[in-house]
This record gives sequence, structure tokens and C-alpha cells, in this order.
Amino acid sequence: MDEIRQAIECDGDARIIDLHVWQVGVGQFSAIVSIVAAEPQSLDVYRQKCLIHEELVHLTLEVQRLHGAESSGR
Repeated sequence: MDEIRQAIECDGDARIIDLHVWQVGVGQFSAIVSIVAAEPQSLDVYRQKCLIHEELVHLTLEVQRLHGAESSGR
């Protein structure tokens, strides 16, 4: 779980507010990751950061803009 958190939060903007990982088979895991960020990246960016782990076979992502954050037009 620490590796997923580090991969997502390395940009200094995104923060994981909820993370659940569980085993679904031999050497296979699923995860639900809830992320908040002032300037969220695309789901695909976050998915690629998580899927560096081959053992992660199912991933659900939720991304929310941090309340009160100003948009820079990205």
C-alpha cells in the first residue's frame, strides 16, 4: 500500500484519502483508491502510476478536485 501511496502522492498535489487493497487470488490483488487534488490529473495518469504493480489485477479510482482550489485551466 505504501508503494501505491508514494506513486500517487509524488507530485505534491494529489493526496490519497481512502485506500483499500485486498487479495483476490494467489498473488493477485484489487484496490480502491480515492484521491483529492487541487489540479487533478486524468484517471489514466493515476491508473498508470498504480499499475506498475503487475499483481494489481483490478483497480477502481475516484478522483475529486480539492474544495476551494482554483483552476488554472488545465
